[in-house]
Amino acid sequence: MGYYKRDGALIKALVDKMLLHVGSDYNAVMANPMIENIPWFDYYTWTQESIDVYKDWFINLLRFEVRPKFSKRMAEKEYSWFNLFCGLKVLKNEDINC
Repeated sequence: MGYYKRDGALIKALVDKMLLHVGSDYNAVMANPMIENIPWFDYYTWTQESIDVYKDWFINLLRFEVRPKFSKRMAEKEYSWFNLFCGLKVLKNEDINC
């Protein structure tokens, strides 16, 4: 994951895509990392369906644009580390008020 540190544009693109569905972006969460006294990555949530779509996008971005030599397995491992580091909280079905 060392190349993330060297490529701020990549991190920005990854976080921007992650926050697109909540109407926020990298610049907003870096300027205000706490929202209502909650870290931004815990404040914002996404569904399992959103995670699956993002994960596919992330893996394809790494494999075909950022690191063409990455195998699918290596890209999946990178996704896991990235998601662990700054992935959003998962919204479970029981959390949804209907």
